[in-house]
Amino acid sequence: MNFSSGKKNKEPYILIDKNFNPKDACKKLTELARVSKNFPVIGLDCEWAQSKGPCLLTAEVDKVRSNHHLLGAAKVPNIRHPVAILQLAAKDKPVLIIRLSQIIALNDDHLDWQIFFIRLKDLLNSAEVLKVGVSIQTDTSHLFYDYNLYTVNCLDLQHIAAHYEYPKSGLTYLAKRLLNVDLPRFAAWRTDWDGPVLSPEALKYAADDAKLAVLIFEKFLEQSIQETKKSSKPVRNCADFIKLWRYKIDVIYRYRCPPDPNEQKTKDGEADTSGDTADVEADSTTILPPIHASPSRLALHNQKDDDRNMEYRTCATETENTKSHPKMSFYKLILIMNIIVILLAVFIIFKLVLGR
Repeated sequence: MNFSSGKKNKEPYILIDKNFNPKDACKKLTELARVSKNFPVIGLDCEWAQSKGPCLLTAEVDKVRSNHHLLGAAKVPNIRHPVAILQLAAKDKPVLIIRLSQIIALNDDHLDWQIFFIRLKDLLNSAEVLKVGVSIQTDTSHLFYDYNLYTVNCLDLQHIAAHYEYPKSGLTYLAKRLLNVDLPRFAAWRTDWDGPVLSPEALKYAADDAKLAVLIFEKFLEQSIQETKKSSKPVRNCADFIKLWRYKIDVIYRYRCPPDPNEQKTKDGEADTSGDTADVEADSTTILPPIHASPSRLALHNQKDDDRNMEYRTCATETENTKSHPKMSFYKLILIMNIIVILLAVFIIFKLVLGR
């Protein structure tokens, strides 16, 4: 299924693994990075294997990960293996599925793969290209700790979904609600993403995750343009929309959307799949509020988190918004006049004493 709003691509995705020509991989990555100035956005997603056994790493690396406070996955029953694949998607281009777990071993011995990783780092570290996704900070943090790939200029789509007060913010729900796309159920946590061969279903699932993120962002953009036409600060293009959400870029999503009163509660004993699968069942007829000109003024739903989150805004704007009170200015003037009178009286007395 091709979700692109432009011309149909012959290749929905391109798999870059150890058997792929590194020079061709560099070309494909360069083509992807040449996003339009009118829409400088790419979708980003990662997949990694889960297991209940020892991590598939060397003993030395496994020990470091176990003792690290941020990489203590080896201490819990379900172990996260290093990121296996990285998916990057532009709006009208094939999705790049990069098997990092395979080609990272070729980086030291092959100059072309070294160039590929340099270009990949440049793209991820570019402030000119916005990276979007659902829970994107989780993916980028794993990329950093596993491969030292630092990513900036990321926007979690859940922030925008929470602003619209969606009952859920999972990718499956947003795809259904905004794009009318039904994603098939797929047990990603049971997939061996580090295996020698990935099934067509797994590759399609991975490609869809990145591509849909771009299209959902584009849908939010179109909706914002329509709803702010008559406002004092209308959104005219993608640059305005990115500027509107600048305060949420590179910010971890910590808020939950309000529950849907019409939604049936999860039965006892059933797993919570609201993040990706079951969220398709929500009612799609609810009328949503428009995007406001200043999202930073929105009332967030978790008051405790709101108070902590508003601290930095208060500190940053306290000096700017604080104005001198008129009574304070009057009292200061009276105090200065009294000091002058006292000094004048002391001077006169001093003169009289000397005259005698």
